[in-house]
Amino acid sequence: MKSQEIRKEVNLVEDVTRIVETIHGQPYYSNKQLAKAFSVSEGTVCRRKKGIEKERKRYGNYAIISSGTNLYAYIDYDKYYKDLEDPIMRKHVPDYDPMQVAEACGYGKRVRMLK
Repeated sequence: MKSQEIRKEVNLVEDVTRIVETIHGQPYYSNKQLAKAFSVSEGTVCRRKKGIEKERKRYGNYAIISSGTNLYAYIDYDKYYKDLEDPIMRKHVPDYDPMQVAEACGYGKRVRMLK
């Protein structure tokens, strides 16, 4: 009897619980989208993109494509651009890890919300 009651309660909880998965389907953003997302001007976005282009060795050939800028490369560069431009501080900047940035952004995490 108890196991049936527990199953009913679990089913009831699952019925009233909605699972929302965070999915970032498009990792490339336009200048306008980046400016809005980071509350900066489009001029700032353009300066960051030029910096990303200079850091091709760090971010690879696909950080900036015709349809936009890779969100994770932009986030990383936005965080470390001052240190990357300084030859002494550059040594202390961690390697670029897009999976770590994606994880920090919540990619692939599940959130449970009650209805």
